[in-house]
Amino acid sequence: MAEPPVLGPPVPEIPYRFERTAAAADIHERYADLAPGDETGAVVSVAGRLMLNRPQGKVAFAELRDSSGAVQLFALATVTADFERFTRLSLGDWIGVSGEVVRT
Repeated sequence: MAEPPVLGPPVPEIPYRFERTAAAADIHERYADLAPGDETGAVVSVAGRLMLNRPQGKVAFAELRDSSGAVQLFALATVTADFERFTRLSLGDWIGVSGEVVRT
């Protein structure tokens, strides 16, 4: 009898639900006056489809689109949990993210 194939490490369980605190349009409306480089200290959670993913070394820019619009995601390797996995997401993936609202 043949041995079963050796599989790689298990894939972490994907959550069925993600609790969001804002929609893309809400973020644009609330922080319309934010100047480039400003940080708000406000943490929001948004969910939608990944429409762009552009890793550039230890930083990555992405676009998340929900039913109300789009927001840019900015991830730094030094502060983003599982940064390498984030950079390997595929376009069209459904994702949920949490982070501080800043303007790049």
